[in-house]
Amino acid sequence: MAEKGDRLQVAGEHVNTAGKGDRLDHKTTADDGALQCLQGDCNLAQAGNSTLAKPKEACAKGEKPVVDIKAAYGSDEGFLRKSPQEMRFNAGLKPNASSEELFNAMGKQVADFYTNAKPGDKALMQKNYGLGDKDFTPAKVAASIVDSHRREFNMPGASASEIEKALHKSLLHKINTCQMEIDPD
Repeated sequence: MAEKGDRLQVAGEHVNTAGKGDRLDHKTTADDGALQCLQGDCNLAQAGNSTLAKPKEACAKGEKPVVDIKAAYGSDEGFLRKSPQEMRFNAGLKPNASSEELFNAMGKQVADFYTNAKPGDKALMQKNYGLGDKDFTPAKVAASIVDSHRREFNMPGASASEIEKALHKSLLHKINTCQMEIDPD
């Protein structure tokens, strides 16, 4: 079993295991080049039908966001102020909990769910988090979540606080452009 400070392979990357309050470090991989290409550094954005060439900036005519930001929060800024508190509340944390505590709580919730999941669900979770059965611990799941967001937002080496801010901005953008996916189940 890995100890705090050991390097593990998570989703194709080597990461350091983290204990409570530890910074979760990102290491670059060959996948970073593919991510950079997806973000426009490789002629794909020049193709006329490429979704990279025309990012969605608003809901299509007749389409409505899943949340009316103005009604629920007063403004985009109101959402960005209240969303971190809501995430902490949903994770069972105090409103002033750190971003590290938030991601660690998320890791614990996912790991707890995993413990009682059906075999098919466990296999899907192992694939999604890049972890094996014995490695599916709260700290390693938290590290996988943060690392996944670092790649998504192209923020290698970013702190958990920086990742959380980018996450809230991304959520706001997805809501405002009708890209927020809702699971009806």
